[in-house]
Amino acid sequence: HLPPRDTVLPPAPVVPDAAVDAEVAEWMTARLGPTPLGPSLDPVTVGPSAAPTVVAFCDRTPPGYPSVVARARFDAEGLAYDLLDAPHDAPVTDPALVADWLLGHLADRGGLDR
Repeated sequence: HLPPRDTVLPPAPVVPDAAVDAEVAEWMTARLGPTPLGPSLDPVTVGPSAAPTVVAFCDRTPPGYPSVVARARFDAEGLAYDLLDAPHDAPVTDPALVADWLLGHLADRGGLDR
């Protein structure tokens, strides 16, 4: 059972670990804001003229994050996605991994000559 659409999730502090030291965790936590749940529940309809879409989830996203709900929906509907071996804040903690993933999809579509 999901909370009401108008639920706003408080930011979860970033916990220092192997990917993020204490100083970076403190810097990131100071810049986090609340996340509305509602947009994560909105269905998306893709028509035949829509551009191809790729989706990735980070495999170390903590429970309770909206993307965990979205990933569960993808699993339930049998939708494809890529799984990045990274924490939720991968663009900050693992920017090279995210960049390589993005560049790979651009190259696969002929949009970039690597």
